[in-house]
Amino acid sequence: MTATTPPSVADATDPAPGVRARKKSATRDALCTAARRLVRAHGLDAVTVEQVCDEAGVARRTFFNYFEKKEDAALGWTGTLAPPEALAAFAAGVPHGNLPDDLAALVHAILVTAEFEPGSAVEKMELVEQEPKLLARQMWWFERELDGLRDAAQERRTADVHLDPDTVAFAAMTLLRTTARLWEHDPHGPVVEHLPAARVQLHQLFARA
Repeated sequence: MTATTPPSVADATDPAPGVRARKKSATRDALCTAARRLVRAHGLDAVTVEQVCDEAGVARRTFFNYFEKKEDAALGWTGTLAPPEALAAFAAGVPHGNLPDDLAALVHAILVTAEFEPGSAVEKMELVEQEPKLLARQMWWFERELDGLRDAAQERRTADVHLDPDTVAFAAMTLLRTTARLWEHDPHGPVVEHLPAARVQLHQLFARA
């Protein structure tokens, strides 16, 4: 017989998923804020992971649960953007069976799982201009994300030979970035709520071409 933990003990030791998510988000934000503040003040090369952790009040081992490198903390990147299951669904031609709606579903999955910070785009741009190594890391990250999108589009292409994987990958990134920009200009509600407006804007743009 497997022992079970009484509800009262479980409640005390295992916070609800929503509480855990908020704690993780708060820790991530603290690390990002600390990294950016230190990089602005001292330059990237002079900043260590230990300093970022001390500034954020976080244990060093915790840092690597969120970020691979100090550069990623400054840029606010944790892992890959697109969830593997969302990429697999897109590659399989679901959930809608047509490219525009399936592409929007993929971007929707990214938006509901990724961490977006209102007002962070300008701050990150300034840091990238200040630190060439951050620019290099940003370019590497962008290419890695494009590779994942290209691979999914290439797999989907077996059912649609007219698809160009590069075009599909860049279209997904464009829709993602347009949605994020709309939210940054008017940060009410979750960022994903701005996806329909982004689709409308891009459709209007290309409909006139």
